[in-house]
Amino acid sequence: MHANLYLILAMASSIWAGMENLPSGEYDAVISPDGESIELFLVGGSGAVDKSSPLVFHAVEQDDAKTAPTLEKRWSGGCHGPGLDTGSTDIVLAQLKAWAGRGTELCSYSSTNAKYFTNGNIMAYYCVNERGKCGNLDTVDVDYAMQQMDQWCGAYQGSWFNWAGSPEIVGKGAIGTSVCLGW
Repeated sequence: MHANLYLILAMASSIWAGMENLPSGEYDAVISPDGESIELFLVGGSGAVDKSSPLVFHAVEQDDAKTAPTLEKRWSGGCHGPGLDTGSTDIVLAQLKAWAGRGTELCSYSSTNAKYFTNGNIMAYYCVNERGKCGNLDTVDVDYAMQQMDQWCGAYQGSWFNWAGSPEIVGKGAIGTSVCLGW
């Protein structure tokens, strides 16, 4: 598990090139096993996912990540990027909670699967970061993860949380920040 967290920390300095102009909405995401690309599939109003034309983005390096490896020793998460727009952050977190409801399952089989909600230049996300594993997220989980992130990183700061021993990650950040790259 520690190796996974250190890979996530190392990859926190990457961004998905071109993703910053992503339209607001709900997306199913598939991250390549090598962490070099992500495919996003827009979820329609009826809940139908258009798998015919994915948006594909590739990772590029950047130097402004502030996650420190020492933080992992105290809690299972990290901080990254600049402060976030409060209105857009509140919207995407409400969308994530509405999707999670009383419990929604997400599984990763041959690649990392994730759920993204975007508004403006902000995203909230949930991923299962280990091949062959499933997770189940509900509103209580989202609230707990957000409390942990706000405690360690500050409210409206890009951050992520991972339950100890679990492949599940919940986070918020600027669109384009590379996340969920732990295998």
